[in-house]
Amino acid sequence: MDYPLETISDEAFRPFGALLRFRGGTGFQPAGHVFDADPGTRPDAFVVRIGQPVSLPLRVEEMERHPFSAQTFIPLAGGGAAVVVCPAAADGAPDLTGLRAFRLPASTGITYSRGVWHHSVCALEPSDLVVLMARAPQGGDTEIARLPRAVTVGAK
Repeated sequence: MDYPLETISDEAFRPFGALLRFRGGTGFQPAGHVFDADPGTRPDAFVVRIGQPVSLPLRVEEMERHPFSAQTFIPLAGGGAAVVVCPAAADGAPDLTGLRAFRLPASTGITYSRGVWHHSVCALEPSDLVVLMARAPQGGDTEIARLPRAVTVGAK
């Protein structure tokens, strides 16, 4: 099945997490959602360079999720990204009937809520990103699920 890249908005993305961007006005704007994590986890931050961007259409064969922590990506340099998300089915596996694909502008960060199935970083041009999440001492911070069938996003 093919999924177009939708224009991302706060409302459309809310079931999966939150967008991180300046919303106008003056002063501080809350972004506490980036620190949502189980007690006992330790915060982690790292910078990643995506030197080889993805090409569209993108073939998606697996998804990942982080059960102990939200995961946030903050752009430092480069272009936008393709964001692929879906809810969990009753058995915990990715529910492809709810899969959505969005185009994320270069000036916008994103936070995946805990347990949200998502594809790995899909930068559309070389990019540098800050990643924030928490790590559980027992491990298991990242679960990977192979999809029962591959899907294509961003086809024209």
